[in-house]
Amino acid sequence: MTPMAALRSATLEAAAFVGLGHELGSIEVGKLADFVLLGSDPLESIENVADTRAVVLRGRLLDAERLREVCERVARDAAVK
Repeated sequence: MTPMAALRSATLEAAAFVGLGHELGSIEVGKLADFVLLGSDPLESIENVADTRAVVLRGRLLDAERLREVCERVARDAAVK
């Protein structure tokens, strides 16, 4: 599978599969726009999706520092359980 095919599978096709293609899966006027900002091109190598620099979630920008804080909190909470 090419990197483009993997990205389409994870976005457009996944949204369509669960019946939400009209709301999710691509960035278009009228759709929910949660997305990831990467520091490297995922079309060069699909592993570059791990190079996350920021996330826009429900209209809020979570930069790299905030993402680290969230991940650390989740890991601490999971260790307690």
